[in-house]
Amino acid sequence: GAFVALGLPGIAVALIVRRTLPEPVRGALDNPVGGEAVASFRETMLFLWRCTTYRRVMLFAVGNGFLQFGLLQWWPSFYERVFGLNAAMMGISLGIAIGAGTGSGLLAGGWLANKAPKRIVGLPLLMGPGALLLALPTAIGALLVPIASVSIFLVGLLQFFFGLTQA
Repeated sequence: GAFVALGLPGIAVALIVRRTLPEPVRGALDNPVGGEAVASFRETMLFLWRCTTYRRVMLFAVGNGFLQFGLLQWWPSFYERVFGLNAAMMGISLGIAIGAGTGSGLLAGGWLANKAPKRIVGLPLLMGPGALLLALPTAIGALLVPIASVSIFLVGLLQFFFGLTQA
């Protein structure tokens, strides 16, 4: 039942995409005959590794992902132990907070990332660390506040900041 309910909108979107988006010309993006040689995987990785910005972005992405997924796995047991929430209440509350927070953060982050380079070119690269700096006190607040509803609200705000980092 759930797969059908969630799959039907996907089928509708697939039909819309199929009818409205043109298929790109096959081979249009391939290397032309006599063009530049394609770099090997090793050469590509060495080129990327020499780029300081790439290394920093990758380090940030790994650390951020580790932190986010660790918290997402841990929140339910925290709310059960500290606030005594049952699975149903916890699932609804955390689901709404995490979904709304992440979704709005992704949308806001995408919008900001599109607008920011017009003023300061490097600003999108600073959005992730800046959002993470805001996320840290928010996460600590979510852990220390004595009211479950306020803590869950802070989890939603935390996910908003995490969503900003993904844009």
